[in-house]
Amino acid sequence: WSHPCDRIYTDLVALVKSMRSMDPEPLEDRRAQAIEEDLLRVRRLAVAQLDGWSGPYLTDEGREYYHRASTGHSSWEHPAVDFERELVVRETALRRGLLVEWRGARPPTAWCRPGAGPPEPLEHGGARLE
Repeated sequence: WSHPCDRIYTDLVALVKSMRSMDPEPLEDRRAQAIEEDLLRVRRLAVAQLDGWSGPYLTDEGREYYHRASTGHSSWEHPAVDFERELVVRETALRRGLLVEWRGARPPTAWCRPGAGPPEPLEHGGARLE
């Protein structure tokens, strides 16, 4: 058994170690770019995996569910929820490991302060699944 986040954290640790081992040490702009590239890569994977999901639909009892016709799979939970959680975890961990706690880093800027706001919700094909 492994925790659902093991894969995510293994991936994040590898990226942080890779950046920290660079010689010469990457500047803050390059580290911020690495964060954005990783988030974009994962976001693209998420959007691809959301392909074919639709909903919400209501059961006879009034409960919402989502359906993917190509696989016949249904879910009570919005299919983007796990991906959105992963993006938040990734962004928080990478900003902390590559910017906030970097050797000689300046104090955190507005985008990594608590309350700065959540990332934008995932969309597929220009429309949010709601």
